[in-house]
Amino acid sequence: MPADELLQQCRRALEAETERRLKVEQELHEALVAQERTAEELRAARDELAHAHRVKSEFVAVMSHELRTPLNAIIGYRDLLSMEVGGPLTDDQQVFLERIRRAATQLLSLIDQVLNVARIEADAMVLEREEVDIAATARDIGAMMLPIASARGLELNVDAPASARCECDPVKLRQILLNLVSNAVKFTPRGRVRIDVREDPQTITVEVRDTGVGIAGPDLSRIFDRFVQLDQPLTRRYDGTGLGLSVCRDLARLMGADLSVQSIEGVGSTFSLQLARQAPLPSLRTPGSTGSAPRSPE
Repeated sequence: MPADELLQQCRRALEAETERRLKVEQELHEALVAQERTAEELRAARDELAHAHRVKSEFVAVMSHELRTPLNAIIGYRDLLSMEVGGPLTDDQQVFLERIRRAATQLLSLIDQVLNVARIEADAMVLEREEVDIAATARDIGAMMLPIASARGLELNVDAPASARCECDPVKLRQILLNLVSNAVKFTPRGRVRIDVREDPQTITVEVRDTGVGIAGPDLSRIFDRFVQLDQPLTRRYDGTGLGLSVCRDLARLMGADLSVQSIEGVGSTFSLQLARQAPLPSLRTPGSTGSAPRSPE
């Protein structure tokens, strides 16, 4: 092959390769620009979502406070009437006042649950830290719930050592255990509820067992989701916001503990709260917080 023809072929091949590389570079540049545009759109969407989330949480918190104020006034006036400050009451009037108390207390509890969620989402939940006797707390909760369980024809037993201590928030601990035991009583048509406190050198575990309606296997993964009331024939009739267990797990994790469940539908459920004996609380605020100063508690 003549040298000139070979040179022409090499030149054409070089030009083709150069054109190909320029095309690849252009495509890479366009892809990079598109990627940067997508990233910017995602950042804007994230910021917008975070803003909407903050606005929602602040609105829920404000509205919850606004609802609590007149409700507390209703409860206060009911208490005054019950003490017969305005004069003697008939038996029927006492019954009506007791119904007002129950309804108002239930509504206040629902508002508190919503307020807890708002505070957790707004990164405004404060935890106290002190040494708590978990066994004594379990016995107190058992004694508190025993009359309600007995009225439903249920057994309620507590098996706990003389003392089992660890550092946690005593108010949040009582809130978690009271919710678990209340649910156990609520969802147990017959049989028994049991509170067991077990300990080892590293952990203290409180188990709330019941012989109630249980939870279907596919629903176990959703049991701690917010606003979830499982749509089972035996549980559909029970009222509630579907927030209680979600708040319990959030509070447990804020304390450096964990809440888990085992259940068989139609047989019963066991909720286990596991607390570390000496592990420090991970934070005085919710996970993801960048600040260090606590804010308003429940």
